[in-house]
Amino acid sequence: MTDEQARPMRVLIVEDEPLIAFEVEQTLTDAGFAVVGVAARVEEALAIVEGGALDAAVVDANLNRVSAAPIAIALTQSGLPFIVTTGYTREQLPEGFQAGTLIEKPCLPEQIVEALHAALQIKREPGPQM
Repeated sequence: MTDEQARPMRVLIVEDEPLIAFEVEQTLTDAGFAVVGVAARVEEALAIVEGGALDAAVVDANLNRVSAAPIAIALTQSGLPFIVTTGYTREQLPEGFQAGTLIEKPCLPEQIVEALHAALQIKREPGPQM
């Protein structure tokens, strides 16, 4: 087992509703993930992404009526998998969210855990180099 496989996967939560953020954080922690931050604003989330100490993110597409697209773009550019939680369909989302796994709200925190496991499994498998 490598060091990366031994340590918990580090996840950023981007959510503007405190109760939802708390519930997701508790669920992820209980599932063995390490939550590296909870951000309610685009600027906060971007600072954490730019810090580079994470493996994946859970991103609410709309943060108090502000699009989280800049976060999704930064995650995509960093090669980090992310889950998008939203009430919108993929077609209704602004550009930038295409690389994320979409989970429609309302959703159960367990759905987020399952989606993160799937996204991180794909990340761990070696793929073709571009």
